[in-house]
Amino acid sequence: MRLKCGDTRKEDNKIFWAYDRSSKNGERWLSPEQFLHYKKRNAETSKDCYNKNPKAFWDRSRKADLKRRFGLTPDLYEKMLIQQKGVCAICKKQCKTNERLCVDHCHHTNKIRGLLCRRCNAGIGHLDDSIDLLKAGIKYLKKYC
Repeated sequence: MRLKCGDTRKEDNKIFWAYDRSSKNGERWLSPEQFLHYKKRNAETSKDCYNKNPKAFWDRSRKADLKRRFGLTPDLYEKMLIQQKGVCAICKKQCKTNERLCVDHCHHTNKIRGLLCRRCNAGIGHLDDSIDLLKAGIKYLKKYC
């Protein structure tokens, strides 16, 4: 299971925090002293950036998240969006104003499959990306519709 920023572990009666943006494998443990230093150094910076320009802050955060989680640059995301004509790969609907399509990926291989609206992404996620469950759902709907 992949660590999330903020996960903790105990060792020698000290608590260590996970920080997932610095090392090559995406995981690094900070000692309590390192964590407090990091938090103090970055908390003011983040608050200041957000207060000065919230939109730019979230755009930068989104770009960093795409790169860290999926290895996607903003240009690659835009290319995928253009290839899909700006719509969800499943329902073919455009997202609501100020919403972006989610990057759908295989949770086993991390391979990117396409861009989905939140509703479709959650739907296949709740069915564990299982083709058999999706087929069973279709069969169920056909039976009662």
